[in-house]
Amino acid sequence: MNTSRRIERSRSGRLNWQPHQPHPLDILFEDAQTAQEQVLSHLHALQATATQLMAQLTALQDQEASARLAHAETTAREALERRFASCKQASQHTLPHRTPPTPHRTPSGCASSTRPCC
Repeated sequence: MNTSRRIERSRSGRLNWQPHQPHPLDILFEDAQTAQEQVLSHLHALQATATQLMAQLTALQDQEASARLAHAETTAREALERRFASCKQASQHTLPHRTPPTPHRTPSGCASSTRPCC
C-alpha cells in the first residue's frame, strides 16, 4: 500500500488561511482544469459520432421508405393492370408507363362482357 501523498497534510495555518493566499489544495484547480479539458474533448468526439450516426440512420430510413414506396407502387400498379387490362383505354390513360397485353376483344370493345368496362 502506497502511503505517500501527493498533497501534503496542512498542519499549520489552516485556521488562519484567507482567500487569495496560497493553499496546498490549490493543485486541485489544475487537476480540475485538466479533467474539464478531457471531458470536453470526449464530449466533442461523442457529438461527432452522434452526428455521423444520425446521418447514417437518416440514410437508412430514406432507403427503407423508398423500398416501401416502391413496393406499394408496384402493388398498386399490378392491381390497376389487373382491373383495367380489358379496357381499350387502359394503355392511353390509366397506365401510361406500361402497356398491358392486348386481350382478344369482343365487338363492344371489351375483352370480358361480365365486367363493366371503363
